[in-house]
Amino acid sequence: MKMRTRMNRAYRDGMGVPPLQAQYSRHGSPHHGCMSREMRLFPVPRFPGNFAILVKLSSAMNSGYALLADLIVIFHLFYVVFVVGGQLAIFVGLILNRAFIRNPAFRICHLVAVTIVAVEASIGLFCPLTLWEYDLRQSAGQTVDRDISFIGRLARFVIFYDLPAWVFTVLYISFGLLVILTFVLVPPRLSKRK
Repeated sequence: MKMRTRMNRAYRDGMGVPPLQAQYSRHGSPHHGCMSREMRLFPVPRFPGNFAILVKLSSAMNSGYALLADLIVIFHLFYVVFVVGGQLAIFVGLILNRAFIRNPAFRICHLVAVTIVAVEASIGLFCPLTLWEYDLRQSAGQTVDRDISFIGRLARFVIFYDLPAWVFTVLYISFGLLVILTFVLVPPRLSKRK
């Protein structure tokens, strides 16, 4: 009873801690030790009934959006590795006289992947994977890098750089021209089947 009286008096005197709810953290613990001052001043109200299910469902949807965003950024990383690593593999294979660089399926997929990026850059389109990832992160409530998972941050660190847009446009178009030149000078060969 003394505790409740003190809490009522504190609330009345302007400390902002509502009675009864001040003794519970948002996790239901009767201790304030792990709560910030703001959380103690503005505790999450407890709603009866099915509201808790809706909150959990909303949280699961947010984590689902975050997972999809991470999967997209990982796919984006693999796309970049395929494009850049594929061109490096073609150069190394040419120097070492390897037959895999003449594989038509590999070369055509590589050419198409690079051409898509170069055309997007030349007409001023943003990468749809980047836009999709940003939309999903926004839907998940992730507004800053610290909200993103470790894998997502790592993939973003490898892929994204803070440079002016024209630098990327020049790089993408130049790289596309290099791949086309390589495709012409070192063409793929159809294998002869017996």
